Amino acid sequence: MRRVVKVCGNVAPRFILAALPLVAAFATEPAPPDSHPVRPMDSNRGAGPDLNRDDPAERNRRGVAFVEQGNLIEAESMFRSARADCENCAALTSILNNLGEVYYATGRFAAARPLYEKALALREAQAGPDALVLLPLLNNLAKLSRETADYARALGFAQRARSIAELQNAGETVEGAAAFANLGEIEEVQGDLAGSRKYLARALSIRERLLPPSDPRIAETLSDLALADRAESHFKAAADLYRQALDVLQAASDGASNAAATNDRHAQLAVLKKSGVVRSNLAQVEAEQGHIKEAESIARQSVADLERAFGPQHPNTAAGYVNLAKILRYRHRFDEAAKALLHAQTIDRQAFAPDHPRMANDLGLQGALAFDRKKYVDAEKLFQQSLAILNRRFPAPDSDIGRATANLAEVYMREKRFTEAASAFDQALTILERTLGPENPELLPTMVHYSQLLRAQQDFAKAASLDARVMKIRVTRALKHTA
Repeated sequence: MRRVVKVCGNVAPRFILAALPLVAAFATEPAPPDSHPVRPMDSNRGAGPDLNRDDPAERNRRGVAFVEQGNLIEAESMFRSARADCENCAALTSILNNLGEVYYATGRFAAARPLYEKALALREAQAGPDALVLLPLLNNLAKLSRETADYARALGFAQRARSIAELQNAGETVEGAAAFANLGEIEEVQGDLAGSRKYLARALSIRERLLPPSDPRIAETLSDLALADRAESHFKAAADLYRQALDVLQAASDGASNAAATNDRHAQLAVLKKSGVVRSNLAQVEAEQGHIKEAESIARQSVADLERAFGPQHPNTAAGYVNLAKILRYRHRFDEAAKALLHAQTIDRQAFAPDHPRMANDLGLQGALAFDRKKYVDAEKLFQQSLAILNRRFPAPDSDIGRATANLAEVYMREKRFTEAASAFDQALTILERTLGPENPELLPTMVHYSQLLRAQQDFAKAASLDARVMKIRVTRALKHTA
């Protein structure tokens, strides 16, 4: 996922790098009975002697049972077998969606997309283009498209899901909430924080009204709301939301443990996934507030949870390692940070295309670690590679491009290439002002270092103008924190 916030720490300069929020797999809403992979099983359904092993629908149901037990390997085998023998059977839409869910949960996004798309086409042909039964599939495609940084398609799927929900008077349902949550997440990624908060607040209101207070989807919405606070440097507010989400998940975990007699390992595993996700994000917020030691402890617990829940080769596990690497870098433990990053890069190269923003994020952190070791030639090369990916992915002015350009300016400063540094600082600041707003606290490191360079070049008037803006942002921020 492509979300970037300012790195905090005592390493100079203070690079602007990504802190990767994670998303949990199987985070879809309950669907109609034949389309969701984790629907309740009938009491007489199980691995008994009466199962017709040659029936694709029955194999599909057995795959669901394996999902509920947390056994995705056997679930995938069962869904694949069912699909092979179900050219045009009645259960085909369900089988395709369920196999797509397994691929999504294990980070094989390219394999999941055609399955979701075919399932959607089949359901449209059966039920029509505005049927409520399309909502789970549209929400799945929106999440998948967002995860692969295809934001235009993600927005299209989410908007269509919202339109159907409102057309069918289902906006205030759990599926309607999923559509609003998807829209909020996509708006946040694209920088529309007001729009993001509006949609997420509506999703949270619906979910709190319709779902039990320990439902993990409430925690998921709280976690998404925290991202908007992070983007505006409201780190304490974000931390509070993440802790609220963890409280919800703890209650869900207690409930799943009490229900262990039902052998619902899937419910316990789903809670563990979301807890690992939220803890990784909380660790970043604690680091952003300067609580580095606590942040490392939380990040390590998160990585352990993510490996248990998603598996060692899942992109969410990789993101956990990236976030841990950032915290280790703040603590000047560069060798440990490089090791954690290398582990993440190995996973990401298998999961994402070479020009995915996650690859740009990994290269950016690798460049920062090279800078820390005074390997400025390597740092420049890595930052340039990161920037090239972002320019290919986001041709319009984008905040990530501004951040990457600011990082390059820092390298030019250390290499005493002051003319190039001034040009890069000016370009970065222009982009960040347009995309984040002229008074966003995230602009401070770039403004401070650009002002220092301008003074060295004896451009005192421009430096003074920047200094005044820096003071205004700092005073405004301090007043907000004391209000």
